[in-house]
Amino acid sequence: MSKTRTVRGVGWDVAALGNTIWGGAKLADVLELVGIPKSTSATSAGGKHVEFVSIDRCKEEKGGPYKASIPLSQATNPEADVLLAYEMNGKGYGSQKDYKMFPPLVNTRRPQMDFPVQITIKGYAVLGGGRGIERVDISIDGGKTWIEASIYQKPGVKYIADEEKSDKWAWVLFEADADINSNTDIVAKAVDTAANVQPEKVEDIWNLRGVLNTSWHRENHRYHLTFYRYHLTYSSRLYIAYAPLVSV
Repeated sequence: MSKTRTVRGVGWDVAALGNTIWGGAKLADVLELVGIPKSTSATSAGGKHVEFVSIDRCKEEKGGPYKASIPLSQATNPEADVLLAYEMNGKGYGSQKDYKMFPPLVNTRRPQMDFPVQITIKGYAVLGGGRGIERVDISIDGGKTWIEASIYQKPGVKYIADEEKSDKWAWVLFEADADINSNTDIVAKAVDTAANVQPEKVEDIWNLRGVLNTSWHRENHRYHLTFYRYHLTYSSRLYIAYAPLVSV
């Protein structure tokens, strides 16, 4: 381009192109968390653009940072593909070999946020006494409150214990969605058709050989979120496999 008329930018020759797969958090979701609703065109203070300022310095701008901006209406549009990227081609973006994402005073290894994320809890329940599973209950607060999981043996077909097509001698799969925080005690327990419930504590069924542990199954689920690792629509699969429910 400078052959036609001298430019003040970087000499890119023909072009500078790249193709990659980005992963990150939608900017509209992050802005909503700090009080700017989706589909907003202007803030209460009159702001109409979102400005991005880099940590890297630009020689062409006398040592100042690289800057760019987009309209607030685009940044808060939930249908727009505006990401705060933290992954590139499936790998973490922001290592020492990449462009800097935060000033040196920001410790990106320390959790910066603690917002709920949604997970899907899956597992199985099996009975050894020939009776069916009536229900499976899930708790995400260590057993204080409970939600009922969906149960099935065939995908898409609800399991009902007293139906002929239900196999009482095979395990029953369960699934439940839950919003959890960064340190959550997940508990699963099953109830059979005779109202038998798994015992709450291992201490109540302890034996020398260490067999038939049918107590509530517990999992402490931890995750650590930093600002650049946060993904509002994060979803994981936590498989909870617990010991058989034995009739009392």
